[in-house]
Amino acid sequence: MDTDKRCGDEIIRVAVFGPGYGESIVINIPQVGWGVIDSCLKKVHNENINPALRYLKQNNASSIAFLILSHPHKDHYEGLDQIIDEYVGRIDRICYYSGDGIREYRDYLIRKEILDSPGFRSFSHLFKKFEEAKNKGSQIIRIAERTEILRKKMCGGNSVEIFGLSPSAESVEKYKKLLFEAIPKNEGDVFNFLTDSQHNLISAAIWCSVGNTRLILGSDVEIGEDDRTGWKGIVSNIDCPNLSARLIKVSHHGSSNAFFKPAWEKHSGETKPVAVVTPYNKLADPLPRKTDLDLIAQYTDDIYITDKAKYQKQKKIYEPIVVKNTRGIRDWKCIIDDPNVGSVEIVLSMETGSVQEYRIMEPAHKYAVGVGDS
Repeated sequence: MDTDKRCGDEIIRVAVFGPGYGESIVINIPQVGWGVIDSCLKKVHNENINPALRYLKQNNASSIAFLILSHPHKDHYEGLDQIIDEYVGRIDRICYYSGDGIREYRDYLIRKEILDSPGFRSFSHLFKKFEEAKNKGSQIIRIAERTEILRKKMCGGNSVEIFGLSPSAESVEKYKKLLFEAIPKNEGDVFNFLTDSQHNLISAAIWCSVGNTRLILGSDVEIGEDDRTGWKGIVSNIDCPNLSARLIKVSHHGSSNAFFKPAWEKHSGETKPVAVVTPYNKLADPLPRKTDLDLIAQYTDDIYITDKAKYQKQKKIYEPIVVKNTRGIRDWKCIIDDPNVGSVEIVLSMETGSVQEYRIMEPAHKYAVGVGDS
């Protein structure tokens, strides 16, 4: 049975995947169909699992109404080509940041290729897939602040509208300038690597309104340097929509760089939202951190995390003599990869926004507010 409309007229399903590196969100909206935001891969027993694609297949999704790449960075686009291959010719809209700065980003990756050639190859391959999908009928939409992804329309007795909250024109211009300055122009010039925060300038946060239920999917949007970038820019925008929401996909893995108090005050303005965090384990001190989660907990009673870092003692990994004689090794955190792919699936009422059902697949879990993860 094709379950594109299986939710009925009153139920929205949101599934969030984040295996410690990368994230993906799959949404089912009645009378609209399936939507995918970003993609990730998880290696399980030497096989790369695409959680979003697997979920779509499990639910017999025959087509995709919208596919969004929130920003062109590997932990958000890895595996997106597989989804396009599976559904090419059956994707209504492909939305991605495709404006000023993409050419500079390509040049940046080309010059970086000496150090990271797979990064450039996978990025170029993805853009070829976008072109293939376009030739098969997909509409390509440039995503930026106030970009309509799904124009407001009535589906049954409910209105549905989806658009981008970011990036702003100012963010795009700053990013383009940073990329241009990073690329060596003359022989002997040094290649300047951009920081993650600089790359996140063009992250697209997504605003989704279905009936009386709003969702905000924060991508990797950070606080911002001024009232024209990041969350500062979103909140201060004269055309800012109602930011109160029932579900928040917390931006940038719950980091302090992305926590903007005025935004959270608006998110929780009508009711406390459910917050979902996708971890980032490729740091010495992985995200999210307890201090940051406890800040978020001031505005919600329900925080879910899509993965859980597990640690192993150094002596189980290194020879005892190495542990004994290597300075600082006793303080190292050795993360052990979980072979399972966690997910947080939430079923919401279109009419009231109330949560009808939680489906939590371990190692995803609910965060114990005030206690933290054990």
